[in-house]
Amino acid sequence: MSVNSVDEARNLWVVGVCAKPIVLCSSGWGAKHDGTIPSVDEIVKVFDIPPKDDCNYERKKELLLWYVDDLIPYCVGNDQWGKNTRRYNMMVSPVLINGKAKPIVTAKGEAMCWTIYSNCYKKWVHICREIRADPTWKIPKFKRNNESTHQYYDTRWSDNCSGKVTRGGWKPEAFTVFNAYSKDIRAFRLEDHRAGWKKYRFAKYLLRKEHNVTATKYTGKRKRKSSPEATPRKFSAMMLVKKLPGFTKLTLIVATSPCVRGHCGDRRGLQ
Repeated sequence: MSVNSVDEARNLWVVGVCAKPIVLCSSGWGAKHDGTIPSVDEIVKVFDIPPKDDCNYERKKELLLWYVDDLIPYCVGNDQWGKNTRRYNMMVSPVLINGKAKPIVTAKGEAMCWTIYSNCYKKWVHICREIRADPTWKIPKFKRNNESTHQYYDTRWSDNCSGKVTRGGWKPEAFTVFNAYSKDIRAFRLEDHRAGWKKYRFAKYLLRKEHNVTATKYTGKRKRKSSPEATPRKFSAMMLVKKLPGFTKLTLIVATSPCVRGHCGDRRGLQ
């Protein structure tokens, strides 16, 4: 993970108690599921898609799309998994870093996502439910003697008394879980690699279909939207006068506006 990605990942759960749960309850998933969020078990098994005739097929497919298109970018950072990257690549697609090929989203990066989610899950359940019910709702300040405030700060491994950032420390158990997640992800990726990246390719297919992407790679060019009624635009023109044999002179009008060059209006006068 890059330095920026580590910072974003840390911020997701450090300040997540106030801001980042929004991605869970205001994204496509939260809007369709009324603020309920996937379980930790669903996240770590997100690539396990059942057969099409299974009653959970549509939910699992929707969850995988949300995972690669919403959750992963928030955890590893848009510098690694921004929209112009994830719409044209798999998470495991190689990229050169210091002359070495590494996956765009490393196993440790994905493991960090799982660790963050598992750490914050209990408080996010309550926070997202409140935000979905009332978007203006604010998280109450933690009060030791008021137990009703504790549920909004309930994490598994966040340690308020350590770390360089406020509420930015980890308890030792977190590193054990993180290392176990990293090992599981590497094993899963090896298995999927032997199967021709079947599961990661399916995730890419879902994401591209969702955003109607057909190009094989990002070019930076935007697709021009056609409109049934063109809006008149101002244009400038320059007059070119040229003498040709048999003619006194020929005057050409060269329009410098794309509106007049054939995208709208009557072109007969310019042909």
